[in-house]
Amino acid sequence: MAIIYRVQDLIELTEDQQSQVVTLRPRDGKLTYYFLAAWQMEPDGIRTEDEFTDYLGMLTRELDSPVEISP
Repeated sequence: MAIIYRVQDLIELTEDQQSQVVTLRPRDGKLTYYFLAAWQMEPDGIRTEDEFTDYLGMLTRELDSPVEISP
């Protein structure tokens, strides 16, 4: 599982033996983040930590690139 968020919105990362917590700074009263989960048993699923890391890298690059619309 992963949470994707804007680095500039990060206030704090904390954890204990059972949980990891990300505290984010809202912009105009709203939070922007993405939650991701992968299951190795799904068809063509992500099976290794490296595959998951590569997938996260691809997603963050896509989210960081503005959408271009041309007539």
